[in-house]
Amino acid sequence: ALPTVPDVAPPADRAERPGRARRGFVWIAGRWDWKDGGWSWTAGRWEKARPGQRWQPGRWTQRGDRWERDADAWIEVPAFPTAPPPP
Repeated sequence: ALPTVPDVAPPADRAERPGRARRGFVWIAGRWDWKDGGWSWTAGRWEKARPGQRWQPGRWTQRGDRWERDADAWIEVPAFPTAPPPP
C-alpha cells in the first residue's frame, strides 16, 4: 500500500519564472504536494489580488515521523498599525 502521508521531506522548491508582474494580480509560487505515495510539483500561477488581504503560502512541517502541510491562505491585512512606530 502507498503511504497516505509523507514520511520524507519534500524536495527543494523548483526555480520558476513568473514573468512580468501583472497589475491587480499576485504570484502564487509553485509547491510540492503529496499524491499517490510520492511528491508531485504543482506549478506557480498568477491569481487575482484580494483587497485588504495578502497571500500567505503554506508550508510542510515535520511532526514526529511524518510531514504535514499547513494550508495556503489569504489573510486579512490590518487597516491600522498594530505596533508602535520604531524609535
